[in-house]
Formats: sequence, C-alpha cells, structure tokens
Amino acid sequence: MASTIKTQTALKQQQKLAMTPMMQQALKILQLSTVELVEYLEQEMTENPMLEMEEIREEASQEAEKADRTADEEAASATPDAEGFKETQSEAEARETNLEDWKEYFESNGSQGEYAPRESAEGKFLESAVTILPTLQDHLLWQLRLSCDSEEDLKTGEEIVGNIDEQGYLRITLEELSAKLKAPPAAVQRMLELVQTFEPVGVGARDLRETLLLQLKYHGKENSWAYKIADQFLRELERRRFAVIGRSLGISLAAVKEAAQLIGTLEPKPGLQFGSEEPKYVVPDILLEKVDDEYVIILNEGGLPRLKLSREYRDLLVRKKPLDPAAREFLQQKLQSAIWLIRSLEQRRRTIFKVAETIVEIQRGFFEHGIAHLRPLTLKKIAQKIQMHESTVSRVTTHKYMQTPRGVLELKFFFTSGIERDEAEASSSLSVKAVIQDLIENEPDEKPLSDQHLTRVLSENGYRISRRTVTKYREVLKILPVHQRRKI
Repeated sequence: MASTIKTQTALKQQQKLAMTPMMQQALKILQLSTVELVEYLEQEMTENPMLEMEEIREEASQEAEKADRTADEEAASATPDAEGFKETQSEAEARETNLEDWKEYFESNGSQGEYAPRESAEGKFLESAVTILPTLQDHLLWQLRLSCDSEEDLKTGEEIVGNIDEQGYLRITLEELSAKLKAPPAAVQRMLELVQTFEPVGVGARDLRETLLLQLKYHGKENSWAYKIADQFLRELERRRFAVIGRSLGISLAAVKEAAQLIGTLEPKPGLQFGSEEPKYVVPDILLEKVDDEYVIILNEGGLPRLKLSREYRDLLVRKKPLDPAAREFLQQKLQSAIWLIRSLEQRRRTIFKVAETIVEIQRGFFEHGIAHLRPLTLKKIAQKIQMHESTVSRVTTHKYMQTPRGVLELKFFFTSGIERDEAEASSSLSVKAVIQDLIENEPDEKPLSDQHLTRVLSENGYRISRRTVTKYREVLKILPVHQRRKI
C-alpha cells in the first residue's frame, strides 16, 4: 500500500530574541577599552558623514580669544599718528635688512633660497635613537655575521640561531640540524660552539646544566668546585642536599655553600634579557580618588572625541528643496546610525560607572587596609546589585583598568573566589595568598614552613583550607617547596 506525503502550511507563534546590528554595536562598544574606543570612534567618523567632533574650548582660552579680538578691533579702528607712521617705516627698513641678511645666508650655504637648519647634537641623538628593541635572534645574527667567513658557515649558524627559543636554549638536536642542512655533524658542532661564545653568556645551551657550565667557563671557573657541582650534582643541588655533595667531593660544608652561592648568581634563562614583546602601556578607564572620607569615581574620558550630529547634513534632510531619493535614504540611514552610536556611548558610560561604584562599595576594606581585606566577589553578585545581566558585567570588566590609591588595577582583579572562615564572611583567595606569602617571608632560614605547617597556621587563624589548596597557592606565587628553601 503506497503512502502519501502531504504538505501543509501552519502558523506557529514563538518568542525569539534577535540580535540586531544596532544591539551588536552597543555590546561591542561596551567591551572596548578607552584606547580601543578612541580608534573605533575615529573610524566611525570617517565612514559616517553625520558624525562630527565637538570642539571643546576651555573657558580661559575663550577669554583669551575674546581679549585678542578686542585688541585687534581697537587696533584696526585707531588712526595712526605721524610718530606711529615713522615707527612703522623704521620697522619696514629693519625687515628689509633682515631679508638681506637671510639672502646672504642662503647664498653662503648654497641652499638656493631653501631653509636648511644646522644639525645639533640633540637632533643627531634623536634621529639615531633606537625606538624598537632588538630581539635575541637579531642580536645573535649580528654577532654571527661578524664572526663568519664563509657562506656555508653563515647558513649553518643562521639555522642554529633560528632554533634558539626566547629563553636562550637550543630546541633541536645536532643530528636533526645535520640532516636538515645536509652538513657533516662536525661542522654543525663547530658552529654551535661558536654561537655559544656569543652574548648573552650561556646562550645556545641545550639544558640548564650546559648553560651554567658555559657561564662558569666564561668567568674562568672551569677548575672550581662550583663547576664540578653544576656538572655532576645539579639534582642534589636543587634539593639542597649539601651534605651529600660535600661527602661525595670530600670538601667541607662551607665550601659547598660558597659554590652554591656562586651558582645562584648565574642566569638560568640567559635569553630573557631580550624582550620578545614591546611593553604595553595601560590607560586607566576609571579614576578613583579619596576626598575626605569618601571615594569619588571619575570616568577617564579625556582622550575620547565628543561626538555631535552634523548640522549641515541634517539641514539637507529637512530643507524644502527636493533631494535625490537615494541620497535621502543614505543620509537617513547614517543619521539613525549616528544617533544610536551616541546613545550607546552614553549607555556605556552609565554602565561602567554603576559597575565601578558597586565594586568600590564592596571592596572598600581593600582600599582602606590592603589586600588582606579583599573580599570574594563574583560577576553574578554585581549583576544582581545593578540589575543587569551577568554577561553585561563581564563585558564591562574586560580590558578595563581602574587607577586607585593602591595602584592601577584591572577590574577583573576584584573578582576572586572565596575561602570559608570561622567568622561570618569569607576571605578572598588573593587575601589567603598574601597571608601565605607573608608567613613564608618571615619563616626561619634553618626551619622553613612546610605546606602542612602552613595549613595548620592558617587553620588557627580561622581559614578553612586544605593542604592541597595551600600547595596550589604556593606554586601560583612561584615559591619553592620547603626542601629547596632550607638554608645552611
């Protein structure tokens, strides 16, 4: 029995939230930092003729301009007397004399009437000043080109330098280099030894042991106990088993300690002194100042252009003279876009202010007394207080910075998880980390605090925290374990 397929049209009612281009633009503006917003607005003003930048004139400059106009009007209306006319003639003669002097100067310098300023020491310095720092590879290649005589050696050396990472270590084996270059292993080894003589000292090593030995060799310590310890007992040195090292080498504990101190002055990652990235400068979006006993929030909008609608193009839409339909539609679209942009900027300003105000209210203890009083905080808590969606708060706090009496801090800094305490309120994880760091900084040199001991001390002070969490926080703080902190 054949089945039949029927098609029919049915109406279905459902609610659906659609993200219009205007809404997407508003969310994008909310997430931008002040620096990014300036670039975005400049691009919008370039593409939208309805947008203009409002000129902001200071009151003082306006008064100065008014005074200048008054002076110019008085000078223009005044009738010069004979004496004043004579002075003007003398000034004209002086100008002619000056022109003759300049003419002689041009002729003597062969500039044919063009102004050619003389170079000063300061000018030469500014022109020759380096604005981009060289990378580690740039520095090594510069030394390589000064040291190589043949194209083959230069090619081998460039391949070696290209495989040195930002820490200064060679991340490829000699066998792989030899196979890749189709060169004898002895030639590759010879060029590697040459690269290892370059600055920074210790570069081109394949592991920590080799870079320490290269540095000790450079300082003439090949026959020292430090060289032997770095060569044969690096694992024991890391675990600070000084007694084992002393018995193995037949030297005193004092000699081991002296050698360990010398090794401690060496650079384990010699390439890091060459920054791979240019420094990024932070412009705070929010300024927080304490006035009397209150904290005042100021939005940093000094660099933002103040936008307004173009009067000229608005007049084109409202004037009685007929306008081309395509041009009218274009201007209407741009007008709507400009109005929405200005409203979005105002909404962004109000939202950032609300979020900052709530953060300051909750974290007042931190601003007053320091990180030990930083309270745990979540995006959800802020969203509930200002009656906005959690995703909106997330966008506001992304890439935004607040200049506070305790430094310039990212807004994300104030959002941390909590550790339960015996008291009614919890403590921020950052506060607990600060307590751990303070305890370790003040521990006895001969008997440092273990993670278990730290857990017990924190528990005695009301922090409900496990030893595993203490270990995690210590590692985040980049603090060595107890056996590596113990001193002789």
